[in-house]
Amino acid sequence: MAEDAWQQEVIRKFPTVKCTFKEVEQFAALLELSKEQQAVIKDKSALSRTCKVQPKNAQIILVRGKHCFKCGREMHKNPSDCAATQVTCKACGKQGHFQRVCLIAGKAIIKKEQESRGRTAQLTTRASSDEEESEEECDTDKRRSNYIRKTATTGKEVLLAVKLNNRKVNMLYDPGAAKSVIGESTWQLIGSPKLTPTSDLLAYTGLKVKTLGKAKVWINAFDQEKNLEVVVVEKEDIPLFGLDWVLEFKLPLPPGAKIRQCSEGQGDQSSGLELDTDIRKIMERHPKLFQEGKGTIQGHKARVTLVDGATPRLFKPRPIPFALKKAVEDELDRLLKEDIIEPVDQAKEQLEWASPIVTALKKNGKIRVCAG
Repeated sequence: MAEDAWQQEVIRKFPTVKCTFKEVEQFAALLELSKEQQAVIKDKSALSRTCKVQPKNAQIILVRGKHCFKCGREMHKNPSDCAATQVTCKACGKQGHFQRVCLIAGKAIIKKEQESRGRTAQLTTRASSDEEESEEECDTDKRRSNYIRKTATTGKEVLLAVKLNNRKVNMLYDPGAAKSVIGESTWQLIGSPKLTPTSDLLAYTGLKVKTLGKAKVWINAFDQEKNLEVVVVEKEDIPLFGLDWVLEFKLPLPPGAKIRQCSEGQGDQSSGLELDTDIRKIMERHPKLFQEGKGTIQGHKARVTLVDGATPRLFKPRPIPFALKKAVEDELDRLLKEDIIEPVDQAKEQLEWASPIVTALKKNGKIRVCAG
């Protein structure tokens, strides 16, 4: 044991010679794991300090035909050489581009080498691939936004480039949604306006969508500026330009369309959207199956098939790094409260099978606990 600090820790832990070599070895292993975890934490701290050098609101300018819209670097000779092809964006959650060039989150803007004449649209048809989506984005600073340009025949979604609190945001044009909705990351992007309580939303499938609240935002679109309400939800997805904003901006609807009254529900009924009658009947017939929280299977037992001649084994618990000890205890407490795991009293029940837990640090800083 060459580390002087470790030697002092061992002497402090075992001041007498009554300890065994195995106890000293286990304590030394714990010190080694703590040092490794401390090095990981220091590396993350240095990385976060490095990221703060760039301005928070800086935008990358991508030139069509010169830059790759997935990674932001110069155009590749072979598109498969792009390093961002299999990467998931941390801003919008979609795959195929880096966060720093995310158009949905307003991290980058696209400009042409030669601006074409005439009025073009901010409302574009969204193609199936990220490359087509990037090609169809328009510069919104000097153009009108109340014209629609056909950009693809295979598009399945329509994106609308707007400004929320003077920040560029791409929203999915969805008049089938009763409310206009943004995720938490978009809410933070536009300055985290004050939230007021609101009830949860109900998707057309009947699943409840958790909300953080609703906020008043300034929206610039279609040569108009309005102060409207938007619902902020926990789930990260593309922002929705819903029916409430469609009516406020007086956007054209199909001939013969009838507007039904959309009102917030009471209690759990939080959306004006009506479910299919058959789905509603099933939900009313089995209310316990649609309650919040983790579900459990009752009345059934799992059967585990073992190899012939298998003998029970009882493994001892592995030491947990000191830096992770508090987080692991909190995660085990959470699993106990949600009835995912249950404690075992060895004094009352003899154990034949036991496996040590394995801890893994997630990207969000939380701990994953599983059997080793």
